[in-house]
Amino acid sequence: MSAEETVRSDLFGGSPVSVVINTYNRAGHLRRCLDALAKQTYRNFEVVVVQGPCTDRTADVLAHFGDAITIAATETRILGVSRNVGIAHCRGELIAFTDDDAVPDPGWLANLVPAFDDPEVGAAGGMVYRMGDGSIEWRNGILDQYGLLDLNRPEPGPFPRRRNGRLNTVMGTCCMFRRRALERIGGFDEEIAYMYDECDVVQRMDLAGYNVVHRPGAVVCHESARSAVRENLFDYNWFVMCQYHAYGALKNASTSRVWAAARIAWRLIDLRVLVNLRWWGRGLISGRQLLRFQSQCLRGIAAGLWKGWNRPAVAHTSLPEAETSAIHAYPCTPARRLRVCLLSQSTPERSPDGIAMYTFTLSKALFEQGCDVHVISRGEEERSVLSEGIWRHEVTPGNLSGRLGIGSEFPATAENLDYANAVWRKIRELDERDGLDIVEASSWNYEGLVAALDGRIPVVIHVHSSLLHVMETQEWEENADRWLCTELEERQSLLANGVVTSTREVAQSVFSRYRRRPVLTAVIPLGLEIPAVRPAAREDRTKKVLFVGRLEPRKGIGVLLEAIPRVLEAVPEAEFDIVGKDVMGASSLAMRWRQAHRSLRRRVRFHGVVPSQTVDSMYEACDLLVAPSRYESFGLIYVEAMARGKAVIGTTAGGIPEVVRHEETGLLVPPDDPEALAAAIIRLLRDDEYRRTLGQAGYGRYRAEFSAWKMAGRMLDFYREVIARRAAQTPSDSSRSDRRPSAASEE
Repeated sequence: MSAEETVRSDLFGGSPVSVVINTYNRAGHLRRCLDALAKQTYRNFEVVVVQGPCTDRTADVLAHFGDAITIAATETRILGVSRNVGIAHCRGELIAFTDDDAVPDPGWLANLVPAFDDPEVGAAGGMVYRMGDGSIEWRNGILDQYGLLDLNRPEPGPFPRRRNGRLNTVMGTCCMFRRRALERIGGFDEEIAYMYDECDVVQRMDLAGYNVVHRPGAVVCHESARSAVRENLFDYNWFVMCQYHAYGALKNASTSRVWAAARIAWRLIDLRVLVNLRWWGRGLISGRQLLRFQSQCLRGIAAGLWKGWNRPAVAHTSLPEAETSAIHAYPCTPARRLRVCLLSQSTPERSPDGIAMYTFTLSKALFEQGCDVHVISRGEEERSVLSEGIWRHEVTPGNLSGRLGIGSEFPATAENLDYANAVWRKIRELDERDGLDIVEASSWNYEGLVAALDGRIPVVIHVHSSLLHVMETQEWEENADRWLCTELEERQSLLANGVVTSTREVAQSVFSRYRRRPVLTAVIPLGLEIPAVRPAAREDRTKKVLFVGRLEPRKGIGVLLEAIPRVLEAVPEAEFDIVGKDVMGASSLAMRWRQAHRSLRRRVRFHGVVPSQTVDSMYEACDLLVAPSRYESFGLIYVEAMARGKAVIGTTAGGIPEVVRHEETGLLVPPDDPEALAAAIIRLLRDDEYRRTLGQAGYGRYRAEFSAWKMAGRMLDFYREVIARRAAQTPSDSSRSDRRPSAASEE
């Protein structure tokens, strides 16, 4: 950047710019993008966010920024329409676009604006890196005579106007337009739902006499997050991608339409169909995906050519008259994002247990509330992946136990310490590279023990269930290995800077066994983020009862199985769906029960482990959730049902009464009492109105107390308290304080 550009970027002078972000269901990504824009060195700009028909927490994110941004809305997800809505709300002479899942470099605008010192320039585009691996996604893109892209060239393109069929173009993630030029060509083509919209604009700008230039110093990092048309870097909706590519290319073709259509079809087949074959050959996609992708591509090319053939070459969209008032400059005083590291041995994809579900739900909600989040879990190999805004790291256990001389008589202790050591190594690496503000670990298997011993980063321990409680309820045999594990579990909590429990009962029962109470504690209920779904009406008259959980004594499966025959006799239309892994194998209660009650197999279905989408469908379809656990520290399964408006039946054990309010959101029975359980199930199945009333009250309680957004807000408050208290009690490390300021001090 030249000296002149640097001076201008530091002042509020220069052309007024409007930055437009079109967003749909990416609350956390949008928050990150808006935080990044606050770091721009060019100051004379406003931000316009066009909110699609979002069903996530986007409204909460936008409310956080208040009057600092202009908010527009559209009920359609057609990108051309959304971009024009944004333009209509802009007051700047120049209009820049970036994506909600992008992070603009601080010099992004400062590098784009000088291109428009030339009055003939109508569009300018920068450079885009893929977030995560840092590879180039877009650099100095060129359109050929058939409107097809060469999207990575080392030098800025020499084709500001079409020459020999070639024309510079831009990527919608990182581009800027002169508003007057957009008005002259009628804005974006509202027939284009996704893909190729900016290429269509630059071709029409060329026809209108404007230049298109490249500014590779204007940099944006792009995540390519999951969307309605993109699952990952390979799994797109290729029908949509190819359709609008073919449509836009043919619509703007400068040669014979017949010849252009043939060339476009051939080039797209070469570009997409053959690439899919290469992906399959390299093992990047499956054979089933290959067939699906090829079908989508071919159908999309045909649909796009048909659409382009029957469409005039120039779009007839008309933009509303621009507002003439001065822009409301976006405040460039960013607070540093809190950097949080969460530990979870498992992931929802591998083993959807309660701790994994809690951890990844919290990670997403923290990201939506403005944190940079890392999650460390166990894996078969060391790797790091950016997924939906969350850095996911997998580690393999080290050999700490061998160095400590822990023998084979302590297998669980050795395994847990080896994993805790691997976790600590990754934490130290992340802290040295990017800086971490706080680490949260589960008490289970004391995976944060080495990090707590190290002490360089504040550690919060979340006590879900203590090993002692599990040993008692599962009736495990006591041995030296398990007792050493309980000692290390307690040691981890006492070393931590803060300890969280999900219920008061857990805090009382666990801390009463400790030698002393942890210094700083909090009770924070767990939360889930479950979108509201209207369940499909059932035509049958069955009454469906659902159980979700491992088939083990602690979950009360034996009690439920004993109660089921009584329920089926009293309520002939009742059916039971039992979902979860049978951890006891061939000798389990469930196996013996199925052999003894073969006549009931059509009314009692054991599904085993099923995909999360299937479980969601079962929650929606059931009339009642039953979970007669002998102990639950909290019980996320009750919240899952309440979030869907279902009545629940639990027990009075553990922290369940703090989640399920008896006779208000469900019924509670004593643990290990099949008669009381059967009576409660029969009561709710027979009284439809009472069951629905409990379900509605449960949904209201979920919204008020157990949403992921609420949980994350409470956790953030506790993190900041832990960080502030540690900063007040511990002399600061000059090397760390020089490298990064305290996040708590910036709130």
